[in-house]
Amino acid sequence: EEEFDEFPAVPAGAGIIGVGDLFKNTFEIYKKRLILLLILLAAYVFAGVAFGIFFGIGMLLGIAVESLRAGFITGGTVVGAIAAVITGFWGQGAFVFAVADERLGFKDAYRRAWQKLGSFVWISLLMGYIVVGGFLLFIIPGVLFGVWFTFCLFVLAKEDLRGMTALLKSKEYVKGLWGPVFVRLLLVWIVSIGLSLVPFIGWLLSLLYTPFMMIFVYLIYEDMRGLKGEVVYSTSTGTKAKWLALGTLGYMVAPIVIIVLTGATVLASLMMFKVQF
Repeated sequence: EEEFDEFPAVPAGAGIIGVGDLFKNTFEIYKKRLILLLILLAAYVFAGVAFGIFFGIGMLLGIAVESLRAGFITGGTVVGAIAAVITGFWGQGAFVFAVADERLGFKDAYRRAWQKLGSFVWISLLMGYIVVGGFLLFIIPGVLFGVWFTFCLFVLAKEDLRGMTALLKSKEYVKGLWGPVFVRLLLVWIVSIGLSLVPFIGWLLSLLYTPFMMIFVYLIYEDMRGLKGEVVYSTSTGTKAKWLALGTLGYMVAPIVIIVLTGATVLASLMMFKVQF
């Protein structure tokens, strides 16, 4: 399939794109790609409709068969939630694919996302699992992992790499540029948080800002891709297993830490009680 690049490759040895140029380029693309906002809105609408259909069916069946009302309503709620999650992933995938390729309109973006839905869901779950596990390892690893793997969905959309391979390639692009990339991501996330806190219209501002933020992140990916060119990185089973193990470690350590802290708190309370009485 033909590759499409919004901007030409950055010459080797050049620095990562400046913050000012990054915001400027993002805004220029945002103005031309308002279709992204429509795709994003549709993702929420479709997910809501998917939930509503199955929940409604459960309610109607519950009304018709009163003795099984609780079961039908519960079943409709569960199936509706599953349908909403799947539809939501589909819509988010369409949004990411449309950001990565300006040739895609509404219909084509959703068609592409449907074709890659399994890969999109799997990469999203892998990233979430490892990054959350990293945060459970006393936060700092989660920040490191989050920056390294931020671009994995664009690696899928642009380079058709899947699973842990996409995460590892994202990390390789960030290698040697973690600090500058972190600063740029932090800036765009701070703006996002600030907009969400605006009284009454914060939700609307956040919605309007989401395509801008995704374009911003995508342009960082494109810039690193131009800087690095063809990168060499390990995709061995051992390397992939290592990152899954690191994520899993966080889920194992967190309960132990909670138990230890709870025990220490109880012990301290008992000692204070003994001293007082």
